[in-house]
Amino acid sequence: GYTGAYGYNMAYNNDRQTVPFMSLYKMIKSANDIIGSLASLSEDELNEDTRAYLGTAYVYRALMYHDLYNMYLPAKNQYTDVSAVEGLTVPIIVSSAEQETEYKTARAPKEVLSAFVLADLDKAEKLLDGYTPVSGLYPSLAVVYGIKARMYMAIMDYAKRNRRFGAV
Repeated sequence: GYTGAYGYNMAYNNDRQTVPFMSLYKMIKSANDIIGSLASLSEDELNEDTRAYLGTAYVYRALMYHDLYNMYLPAKNQYTDVSAVEGLTVPIIVSSAEQETEYKTARAPKEVLSAFVLADLDKAEKLLDGYTPVSGLYPSLAVVYGIKARMYMAIMDYAKRNRRFGAV
């Protein structure tokens, strides 16, 4: 194999291709831990801080799944036959407070994962409405809108993106 910059081994048989997968699922688990503990609270029980925490968790989970969608959705190409996994993305792991999906251990179709990401972003948009982050380290509504626009572009729903965010 090829040894790249900083000594990374680019051989076909190493675990380098699983690093993003495993790192992003750790972030998803962290977001799920927060969602699991706060999502069961009623609207009246959520104060400004808990709304921000819950909204932030939904944003980060949506972002991680959006990135996994982009990285692991097989693209048709001339070199590899992807017909067996065409349209499949990654398993969807949810918090303990949410209804488990049928794709916990199987690759979810791209339509299911994109709907899941957009649903998380809708929840985050509602929770972060009126929230001003204390620093640039925390997501605002602008981040929610940006990820939504990226998701609409990924699923090629240009009409909805243009209606929602304006034409490019």
